[in-house]
Amino acid sequence: MGFIELFKNQDKKETGLHVGEAYILWTQLVARYDILEITQFILGYANDTDFKVLVQRGLDNIIKPQIKKLEETMEHYQIPLPPRPPKSYPHPTNIENARDEGLYRTVFSGSQTALLVHVKAINVSINDSLRAMFINFFNQELHMYDGLVKYGKIKGWIRSGPQYKH
Repeated sequence: MGFIELFKNQDKKETGLHVGEAYILWTQLVARYDILEITQFILGYANDTDFKVLVQRGLDNIIKPQIKKLEETMEHYQIPLPPRPPKSYPHPTNIENARDEGLYRTVFSGSQTALLVHVKAINVSINDSLRAMFINFFNQELHMYDGLVKYGKIKGWIRSGPQYKH
């Protein structure tokens, strides 16, 4: 059997998980649950319509589908699921003091952290299907991060260091 055939046959064979992969799955789902709750909170306080659309898009296209995929994967490998957050978050009545720029920075910082978390998950995973899932998550987050940077520059919400002049 040649080298190429060895890889083809390996793709057809499902492997189990090691304890690090099970832990990464569990912590990734806990993090998504936390982000779900924070995102619902931010949507309740945000005033800027474009920002709300951006956050809602991330919720609908990244956070919720990734939660579903992680839950399905954990059920497949019979890993106990952590407690789910509440289905909905109460909308605040006093939103005058909320600053969209501050809410944006929270989302931006969360996206930066998510990128690092995905890289760590990719590094830990030797299970091919699990690693492919985390690579997909990373690519989705990278695309979202790129959009956040562009949006933040348009709004003037990106903080950059002083200009370097030599």
